[in-house]
Amino acid sequence: MKFGILTQWFDPEPGGGAIPGALARALASRGHEVTVLTGFPNYPSGEIYPGYSMRPKQDGWQDGVRLRRVALYPSHDTSSVNRMLNYGTFAVSATTLGLPVFRGLDAIWVYNSPASIAAPMWAAKYLLGIPHVLHVMDLWPDSIFLSNFGSRSLSRGLSRRALDKWCSAMYQSAATVAYVTPGLEKELASRGVPKSKLHYVPVWADELVSRTADPMPRSTWGVGDSELLMLYAGALGAAQGLDSLIEGLALVRNKVKVTCLLAGSGTAAASLQTLAIDRGLDNVRFLGQVPRGQMPRIMAAADLHVVTLKKTPLSLITMPSKIQTTLASAKPFIAALAGDAREVAIQSGAGITANPGDPESMAQAITTAAQLGRSQLALKGLAGRAYYRETYALDKGVDRIESLLISAAEIKKSKKNPRTLRRP
Repeated sequence: MKFGILTQWFDPEPGGGAIPGALARALASRGHEVTVLTGFPNYPSGEIYPGYSMRPKQDGWQDGVRLRRVALYPSHDTSSVNRMLNYGTFAVSATTLGLPVFRGLDAIWVYNSPASIAAPMWAAKYLLGIPHVLHVMDLWPDSIFLSNFGSRSLSRGLSRRALDKWCSAMYQSAATVAYVTPGLEKELASRGVPKSKLHYVPVWADELVSRTADPMPRSTWGVGDSELLMLYAGALGAAQGLDSLIEGLALVRNKVKVTCLLAGSGTAAASLQTLAIDRGLDNVRFLGQVPRGQMPRIMAAADLHVVTLKKTPLSLITMPSKIQTTLASAKPFIAALAGDAREVAIQSGAGITANPGDPESMAQAITTAAQLGRSQLALKGLAGRAYYRETYALDKGVDRIESLLISAAEIKKSKKNPRTLRRP
């Protein structure tokens, strides 16, 4: 069949940006014609990646997939104006410059974040007659109002009501609404999405980052075999609550021999570096934004990974993409999480739990990991990989999405060729 993928994020962007690429390649390997409409890569730095140059549109092929990139305003800083420009310019470009590439498709899979993706999605549905599967990765508008993205004036009144109606219209227009965590089902149902339209489709790991690789030598960071090597890899933002990690490390500095690497960038990077200096921690290394291709070796070198997220009403139903990547990499992790994500840490057998935002709880988790030792931690990692294969494996996710896309396409065909009813 002829399927489309509509997403602002795509390879070589990391994290959630790796999800659409894996889906596109998998669908193409099953014999489908796949067309992707996306932007120029700029996440998380807010700068266009080397090897790419901004232009109104760019067509090409990648791994058997037709790819059209359209212009956007690159930005991922703390400015709400810049972020809205980033989201809005992609929506406009995708609708005006990108839409023609979708002509003749049977159905489209839509990565639902940000909510501005609705503009090209609706254009494809109502102008081209193409049904879509809406995959809810991030609950809008809650995600922006529980962050520092918008000003306080935007978090109440007409703006909130207007965005609620906008998102409700997105759910209503979709042939199917897929969701990535169990808690999202109840939340979406409470917002008027019929249960018959809801389908649980958890997502998979970043294929490139989670692949098996030779570990980078521990000596790269001056770490010996008797020392615990920890790794946090991902965005260094306010939502992650990484200050509790730094404070937790300060509490165990004289009790546990540990080095912690932080790989990534974000709005909280400078303040976290300052905090580590203030606490006199010479065992915390900030690696900055690491090329995606190098991450497998760094991940393989670490004895223990860290996944943190501040506790908010939204975090209870959020699943950080690094959980799947860590599980697939056969690595144990400290889970300073709540809700659905915390349950996965427990059920998988790979997680050592801590309370979000609690340095003493983090310190206890680090101590527990050190007491287990590297060999026992490795066994927890293997249990996590087995859980990943059973729950999140790419082929299982693609099976579900392929089925939903085929069903959406059949609805389109039935509308074009309605059965004539014979009168008795």
